[in-house]
Amino acid sequence: MTLFEILNNTNVKESDNYTAPEYVESSTVSLYKNQYRFGHTDDILLFVNGSSAENHDYVIGIIAFSIAILVLFIMLLGVIIKVKYLKNTSEQHDQLMSSNTRRKIFILCGIASIVSSSIFMSIGLNSLNETMIGVKETLARVDVKGYDVLDIVDSLESTAQDVKKIQEDLNSNPSCFGTIDKLVEALTNIYSGVQSKVIAFRSCIEVIFDATFSLTKKINDFDWLYPLAVSFGSIQIILTSFFILSTFPNSSLSLSPPRERGWLIYIYLFFIFSTVTVLLSCILACIFNSAVVGGSDFCSDSPDKKVTSIVEFHGQVTNLDALDILKYYVEGCTNYPKLLNNLDSILLRVITALDLVHNLGNRLTNMNNTLFNKVCGNHSLKLVNSTNAVIENLGNIVDDSRKLLFCSNWNPSYVQLMHEDFCQKGLDGFGTIFITQFLIVVLSMIMASLYPLWREKG
Repeated sequence: MTLFEILNNTNVKESDNYTAPEYVESSTVSLYKNQYRFGHTDDILLFVNGSSAENHDYVIGIIAFSIAILVLFIMLLGVIIKVKYLKNTSEQHDQLMSSNTRRKIFILCGIASIVSSSIFMSIGLNSLNETMIGVKETLARVDVKGYDVLDIVDSLESTAQDVKKIQEDLNSNPSCFGTIDKLVEALTNIYSGVQSKVIAFRSCIEVIFDATFSLTKKINDFDWLYPLAVSFGSIQIILTSFFILSTFPNSSLSLSPPRERGWLIYIYLFFIFSTVTVLLSCILACIFNSAVVGGSDFCSDSPDKKVTSIVEFHGQVTNLDALDILKYYVEGCTNYPKLLNNLDSILLRVITALDLVHNLGNRLTNMNNTLFNKVCGNHSLKLVNSTNAVIENLGNIVDDSRKLLFCSNWNPSYVQLMHEDFCQKGLDGFGTIFITQFLIVVLSMIMASLYPLWREKG
């Protein structure tokens, strides 16, 4: 079946039957989006598109809770250091609890801290690392599709120039072809339509390339954080295990009798370790709490309209066709964009032009070939044949463009990037890191209040 027959048969013409999946809000988003904001706004669009005062109000809202946690734990750590390590009241305080009970609590808290650190690395950090890898792979696939579009655009532009040249050739010798006003008009409409679509395509691809390049660069800039965080978690596990083993009387790492040099070395090492652990874990907990709350605000209900709002407000999209098609892909393939409608209309113009060329060819075929070749030359018939070939080729390219721009080719990449990688895996990783670091802070402070003053002489 020829292209002419395919395009004329609406039952054969391929269409996009893709349905975008519905966004499902994760439990992490549902939990953190309702965090108390101390009266400040939870509308993230005010932060993105609002005034400086609205930006400030939103930021205060998401960091207020984290700041409260940070201040509280620093104050408690200061109290523990003052009471336990800087004054002589600690031994009197330790008499309120037997040494065996304190040892058991210390060991249990240490084991819980090790488990939290393990979860921090195996689930939290791995989730974020897998998210980053997934985002990079998705962006790379989008880039490949973008280059496919550019190839189509180049072919479209080149073929449009061929159409323009044929139009000029037909106009240069109208006496040989008879009345071809409708064909010339059809070719003119095709050329003008294609040229405007080429501009829109290039604008759209420029936006996509800018976005993928910027995101990939930002992700690569933070690659060093993953091995650093794994090292931090590993050191926490190793040192916590060391201090747990030091509490067993028969262990080779056990403490020396109180007030001896070995005992003092252990206590100062633990003092440094617990202080650094509490401060770093508290800072991490606050950072990731703010991150998961902000991310939950963005992903609440659906991130789609927020994404298009950011692109529209901050992006460099000056071509309305490009903005419409980006919205179409992001917002679930609704509101069929003008650009794709125009591609369909170009196909109809191609059908009209092919029909006119076929009629012209049939008319010329019925003429006296010898007389026609003598008057108009052999090149005129070749021109008609080449016109048919060029227009049919253009129809193929336009149809390929339409298929390449199907929502089924682009929306799944967006869904993978935003709905799954960021709003689910990414925020789950943020939430896991916050919870584990919060637990490590609490457990480390309990351990700091107990170690190692239960050890008795003899």
